[in-house]
Amino acid sequence: IRDFCLSRGLGDVYKRQTIAAGVTKAYADLITISGYDGGTGASPLTSVKYAGAPWEMGIVETQQTLMLNKLRHKVRIQTDGGLKTGLDVIKAAIFGAESYGFGTSVMVALGCKYLRICHLNNCATGVATQNKILRMKHFSGSPERVINYFTFIANEVQEILSNLGVTSLESIIGQTQYLKDITQLDPATKNIDLAPIIYSDNKSTAPHFCNTLSNDPWDR
Repeated sequence: IRDFCLSRGLGDVYKRQTIAAGVTKAYADLITISGYDGGTGASPLTSVKYAGAPWEMGIVETQQTLMLNKLRHKVRIQTDGGLKTGLDVIKAAIFGAESYGFGTSVMVALGCKYLRICHLNNCATGVATQNKILRMKHFSGSPERVINYFTFIANEVQEILSNLGVTSLESIIGQTQYLKDITQLDPATKNIDLAPIIYSDNKSTAPHFCNTLSNDPWDR
């Protein structure tokens, strides 16, 4: 699979849009939009506090650019960065993603206590370490915990889809009409313009999600 990641380091809007269209034309099968949130906190404090942008903005920009250039059907969009609930999956789908990466929440389900020492190889819970003694004494995770976690996520996604009146997740991918702007309800947010984020070209007949198995080169 030809995979390309637009990570938290690329904060410029036009860079993300240009790169997304460019790598799709270069036959990428998957674009990963990685937000600033998430992780176990082992990064430098300056990076945790000041680097990156929300994955929501990255997905919207990528989705709109690919739709504008009639490339959306060729490539899958994946997102990660602090996804924890079924509602996060629904929001990501509405913005345009069809794959969803979970990391920190799964680690917590396995016993991670967010100690921010993943890089030191002495994780006190035995999760992020190669030390056999720490793993034997302190690791208490099991596959059943992860299975239960994702089962809860799937159930929540199904409940929300049912409330929206749709039968599948594909039905809401890129369909921002399911979002409602509530910024005017709070004086603190009334000056925020979300129109570019929730914009949807209702006249477009192009697919809103990937419908090809592989973005195969045509010029070989």
